[in-house]
Amino acid sequence: MTSSMQSFFRTFAPGIAVVLLAGCVAYPTVEKIEADFNGFLAKEYTVAYPPAALRAKLTEVGLKPKNGIKEISMKMTLRQSGVGEQTPKVSPFDVKLVNLGDGFYREVRELRNNGFLTARFVYLSWAGFFQLKSDTIIKGDTFPVAYGEVKDVAPFRFSPGTMKVGEKFVAESKFGNRPQAFNFSTETMECVAEKIAPASTVNAKISGNAIWLGCGTKNDKGFETKKKSVYLIDYALAIPLEFRSPTRTQDYEITDFSAQ
Repeated sequence: MTSSMQSFFRTFAPGIAVVLLAGCVAYPTVEKIEADFNGFLAKEYTVAYPPAALRAKLTEVGLKPKNGIKEISMKMTLRQSGVGEQTPKVSPFDVKLVNLGDGFYREVRELRNNGFLTARFVYLSWAGFFQLKSDTIIKGDTFPVAYGEVKDVAPFRFSPGTMKVGEKFVAESKFGNRPQAFNFSTETMECVAEKIAPASTVNAKISGNAIWLGCGTKNDKGFETKKKSVYLIDYALAIPLEFRSPTRTQDYEITDFSAQ
């Protein structure tokens, strides 16, 4: 894997990296995953993966896409730069999300080079706020790479249907790598509604209203990040717009959108 590719997939899946080596974790190789990618998704990326207590807490928040939403497809562009980099790297990519119910989504981001698929970034996420499982699958690598994932959350409230500009919600989560069973790190996310407007102002094909959120996160080691996202109420999904950390700057743009 090249250094530029390493930088790219760290962008999509920040956190603790765990290479799933044979003999350490019973997990398929990249070759086997690519041979039956849909079967891999159906087996490994379901709402049965998170612990029942975590599923229950997130389901209780009550986020649901409007009736009839089964899949969302997007084309997006990422512009990112690291410390000391004057010119951002520009990376267009394709996104497909499958609605698993109650705000849970299976998400696949695909990166191509000159039309050839080079990498897939697979997530099980909740409403675009929490990453519950992930795999980075680089063509030519032997094994996928898993990144850190949310292991638990404290109960919290987020009511997008009645939220007003200036209102906020706070969510605290426990974070660790895939095989980790204890000694998780704690991260607190605080999000403020900065704007509420028709979602079509993001992309003309998006229905309903949207909430522009400005979020700050801080973990128990003192590391802080700033994020901006737009929460699409009809789809129960937050889409990233900006990310700022001490080491990296990222800006996202939605260039195409469809839902069925």
